[in-house]
Amino acid sequence: MQNEHNPSCRYLGIDIGGTRIKWGVIDAKGTIVRRGLADTCPEKGAEYFLRTLCALVENAGPIEGVGICTAGIVDSHAGTVLGGIENIPFLKGMPLQSLLEQAAGCRARLLNDVNAAALGEHWVGAGMGCRVLFCATIGTGIGGSLMIDGAIHNGAHFHAGEIGYMRYAGGACLETDYSASGLVRMARAKLNIPGLGPDEFFSMVSAQNAAACEIYRHWLGGLGSALADVLIMLDPEKLIIGGGITERGTLLLEPLRGAILSQLPEEMRSHYDIVLAQCQNSAGMLGAVKNFIQCAAPSV
Repeated sequence: MQNEHNPSCRYLGIDIGGTRIKWGVIDAKGTIVRRGLADTCPEKGAEYFLRTLCALVENAGPIEGVGICTAGIVDSHAGTVLGGIENIPFLKGMPLQSLLEQAAGCRARLLNDVNAAALGEHWVGAGMGCRVLFCATIGTGIGGSLMIDGAIHNGAHFHAGEIGYMRYAGGACLETDYSASGLVRMARAKLNIPGLGPDEFFSMVSAQNAAACEIYRHWLGGLGSALADVLIMLDPEKLIIGGGITERGTLLLEPLRGAILSQLPEEMRSHYDIVLAQCQNSAGMLGAVKNFIQCAAPSV
């Protein structure tokens, strides 16, 4: 067995999504050597899913082990998905880590996808060198992860950072209205355009359509208020914004930064560095591999 800190070592990172599995062969410095996609096919059941993962391991070539991440609440110590993964219902309660180790004959480590994204950004992305870091992902849902001294803070029940479940004054969960999906639903209803997609909506915002801009300001205000609360409670050095919404670049970052800072006491506004994620769609697989490198027990 090679030394896991040897730059020549290779690992397989797997990021499980509701419809696609992103995978990459990654070296010990965080360079993605090879990458690809596979179909999740949740309708085909758990056995087919596990065979898909085994095929990825087999086709990866010589590797030291596998880092896996998935949406949902994950007991990263036991390697089990506890819940919160409606798109792949058979994963709930599944000891995925040990099943893959047995089926593929390799060592593996499992963690939540947002925690993996934070770990990936801390390793080779926007969070490098940060002692206290919070990563918020905004896409179909909303997730979050807190890192302290290079380690994920899981909390007592592996719920730490799950800001999408926070409720605001209207009574709904934050991710219901203030995820990227929530923004599109809001825009469709208020503009009375049932088939409106995110690209069309942001084109309207870029063109300074008054109604679209007002919807966007409302959405930014609600999301900004919640993220300001996170900064006040946790006091990180840096807030990294990740997830699918980051494709919008400065059209997102500058107004969202303004919405967050406007909710903070004036003396706090200069404390926080608010940036977009740098690793984009690779953050999960990178963090999953970093987690394996940090946590995998040495072979005997």
